[in-house]
Amino acid sequence: MILFSDVVFQSSALSRLICSAESYIVFKNAVAAFSDSFLM
Repeated sequence: MILFSDVVFQSSALSRLICSAESYIVFKNAVAAFSDSFLM
């Protein structure tokens, strides 16, 4: 039997993982853009 709290915990952990991955991509793009403008 799957508990409702387990489902909520897993979905929140998954959304946290997705958010951290998106913020990492945004941070990496910002660093790349900054380094490009710095090297120009």
